[in-house]
Amino acid sequence: SDLIAKHAARSIISSILGTALGNALPSMDENKISIHIGEIKVYENGKPLFSNAEKAVDEMYGDTVIISIDLNDGHANAVAWGCDLTQEYVKINSEYTT
Repeated sequence: SDLIAKHAARSIISSILGTALGNALPSMDENKISIHIGEIKVYENGKPLFSNAEKAVDEMYGDTVIISIDLNDGHANAVAWGCDLTQEYVKINSEYTT
């Protein structure tokens, strides 16, 4: 539903590590999810796409960063806005994948 999508979007945008999706929707099937940072796909079929990591980091330096998460579980959608993705924030989060 739109309410579930809105809850997930708000949880993600307010999470300092971006790991709130699992907390927001604990019953979701992670093997269905795809995630894009800008136009760069970074997650698909339950697995991160590390080969796209460098391009995804480049996308994070834009003035506006669009993160799209498709749960592939219905037709609802939601948008949430956040801010303060500083260079330090990007650096700290990139360290979690190395």
